[in-house]
Order: sequence, then C-alpha cells, then structure tokens
Amino acid sequence: MDIEFSLQELLAFLEENGLYSSDGSSHPNAANIRMHGFSSIFDSKPGTLARMEAQTLDWSAIRAAVVLCSEDAAVPSDTSVTYIPMANPRDAFALAIRKFYRKARPTGISPAAVVGEGCVIGEQVYIGPHAVIGDRVEIGDYTEIHGNATVCDDTTIGRHCAIHSGAVIGADGFGYQRDPEGFYYKVPHVGKVRIGDYVEIGSNTCVARGKLSDTVIGTRVKIGNLCHISHDVTIGSEAMITHQAHIGGNAVVKERSWIAPGAIVKQGVTVGESSLAGMGAVVLKDVLPSDVVAGVPAKPISSIRKPTSE
Repeated sequence: MDIEFSLQELLAFLEENGLYSSDGSSHPNAANIRMHGFSSIFDSKPGTLARMEAQTLDWSAIRAAVVLCSEDAAVPSDTSVTYIPMANPRDAFALAIRKFYRKARPTGISPAAVVGEGCVIGEQVYIGPHAVIGDRVEIGDYTEIHGNATVCDDTTIGRHCAIHSGAVIGADGFGYQRDPEGFYYKVPHVGKVRIGDYVEIGSNTCVARGKLSDTVIGTRVKIGNLCHISHDVTIGSEAMITHQAHIGGNAVVKERSWIAPGAIVKQGVTVGESSLAGMGAVVLKDVLPSDVVAGVPAKPISSIRKPTSE
C-alpha cells in the first residue's frame, strides 16, 4: 500500500488535534520533507516517521526522516535528524498512523464461509474464509469476522467490531454436575452472548455463552489474544482485557478497568471501575474502584483514585 505525506501535513494534523503547537511559525522546509511509512526508533528506516520519548540513543544511527520526541529528549546539538519535540509523542505517533496508514477494509461474505439460518447481517460486514456463523446470529454494520472464527447460535455482535481468526464466540462454558453415582454430566448453557459496538476480540480467544444469564461484553471493550471469558461474565464499557487473561464465571469487570497479561479473575469476583490487575495476578476478592492489585493472591499495591476535596 502506498503511503506518502509531508511534514507540513503531519504537523497541521497534529495541531488540529491539540498535540502540537506551531506558535504561529512554520517548520523549515516542512512541505518538502516527505515520508512514506513508519518505523521503530530502534530500527528506523529512511523516509519514515519514528518516535522516541526519553530514551538515550545514538542519534547518528537514526535513519528516519522525522522523529517525534519528548520535550526532555537528549538531542545532540549536531544531529542532522529532523525532530519535533512535543509533550506526548506516543499519542501523536499513534494518531499519525491512524490518519496516514489507511489499509483497505475488507467487505463481503467469503464463499468459503458458513452462515446459518435466520441470521441478520448488517451493511458492509466482512465474514472471512472458513468462518462459521451459527443460526439466529445478529452482526451489526461494518463488523469484521475474520477467517476461521466461529460465532455460535443466538449471539449478538454490535457495529464496527472485529472478531479475529480462531476466536470462538458463544460456545458452552465449563458447566458440569455430579449425578447420584458420582459421574459428571453436562449442564446445558441456556444464555447467550451479547457484544456491544466497537469491540475487538483477539485471535484464539473464547467467549462462553451464558449458563443462565447472558455473557455481556460492553461497548469499546478490547480483548487480546488467547483469553478466556467464562459464562455469565459482564465486562463494562472501555475495559481492556489483555492477552492470556482468564475471567471466571459470573465475574464482573467494570468500566475502564485493565486486566494485564496472564491475570486470573476468580468466578463471582467484581473488579471495580478504572482499576488495574497486574501481570499474572490471581484476583480472589473484589477490587475497589481505581485500585491497583498485583501478586498471588492479588493484593492492593496502590490506588489511582483522585483525592476527594473536603
């Protein structure tokens, strides 16, 4: 895919979004400095945009056309690199990629996909090869179901979502009961899965259907690869569930919380809004809003609650 933009276009865009201030002056030669991609500061490529924050690097090794850097970056006085100091280069770089790297969005239903009966498929939906969509599934406008993903019967998926390859949405969870002879038998799951708008679910992640109540994934939730979301879980809007996390049955992860890689939330536990469970944490008790917990078992280590005024 061809990408090309000038430093002038970049700075104007960042200024429009409040991430850069020109103070009324223009950068020298901004219209003629052009970029055709993005690269890491640790392996920068000629003609690209890169970013750095407070790292101490050998600036003579930087090959990028332009570097977005923090205001306190140690820039040598004799560098030939074009650099733009700013308060938040991370946000600026991410927004620039989003603006100038415009990958063509797939649409349509692959002839190799399987779509069940009674489905409601919105406008501009993409269903990739070998994806399987069960019966009575609802998929909102502009949602992407990538190849080899499975969406089971009666699942509802909102608008502008992405379900990546290998994900399984709406299969039964782990629900068994002993019979009088001591053998386990399967208890059918009669709930569904309901997914809000702007949700992204990573590859090989499983979201189990509800055992009794629905499993609910709120608006703008992001779930990484290789996660397991158990039956009857509720995840509030804008929560972030990173890779290899496990959320036990009937647990509640509230709005804007962050579950770090490999963390486990026990069944029935509530993780309060805007809280954080650290890497590998085993959360056995409820987490207060805005608390940070870590360890095995997880314990509070700090709070990001704003102080209340008296």
